[in-house]
Amino acid sequence: MKHLKTLLATVVLAALPLSAQQLIVYMADGREIPVEKILARPNGDLVATANGQQVPLKREQYVRALGARPGELAQATQLIAAGDVDKAKAMLNSAIRKSAFQTWDAVAAIQLADLYAKEGNGASANRTLNTIKERYGDNAESLFPGLQLVEWKTMVAQGKGAELEPELTKLVVEAPDRATQANAQMIRGDIKAARADFKGALLDYLRTVYFYEQQPAEHEQALFKTGETFQKLGETAHAKKYFDQLKAKYPQSEFIAKIPN
Repeated sequence: MKHLKTLLATVVLAALPLSAQQLIVYMADGREIPVEKILARPNGDLVATANGQQVPLKREQYVRALGARPGELAQATQLIAAGDVDKAKAMLNSAIRKSAFQTWDAVAAIQLADLYAKEGNGASANRTLNTIKERYGDNAESLFPGLQLVEWKTMVAQGKGAELEPELTKLVVEAPDRATQANAQMIRGDIKAARADFKGALLDYLRTVYFYEQQPAEHEQALFKTGETFQKLGETAHAKKYFDQLKAKYPQSEFIAKIPN
């Protein structure tokens, strides 16, 4: 429950204008301390300014801090939308450095690792994620739920799909939330596609389309992957059917631009 409360606080604060965003240190004893400024040392110790007074904090005294959102995150989003991925990576790396131990480093690292994984650069993706795991330790996955999905993508990019597949198969059935089930199923499909088992991959994507329509982010991606896989199998009429569904249901989808001509 405490981790859920922490996550919700991050979502709410992230939606606020930068001028309104409250900086907070989440203490190991459950307290949430509003502060005016946070300075992080390389070892994770903080110097937080609260009510005008500097308060030194050892790494073991707090779970995480929510610092000022770095401008590089917004710049990276704009650069990715413009197709300038290399400059976006530089912005995200800068955000990881500037926001160490202050939440936004993890947000930037997850986005950067995802970019690397999409390029098939599993080594760089893994190195990026390890930075966050070292900073946040055993709390990393519970504090940053998006981390798990990018870890899976990273393993696939590293050629470790066979090692991951049994875990995904178990999660498709046993994961406590439907988004995790859907993502596990799609990543399992990606693993099959990577070994040219397109029919097996198609079954996973189709199951996601038909059983997880209430998970928009996953459903949108599954529609694209289904159409893409039908295309690879030479079944263009079926591919068009799912691409058309994607366009109709998610007209703002980033995947529309990736539909083959």
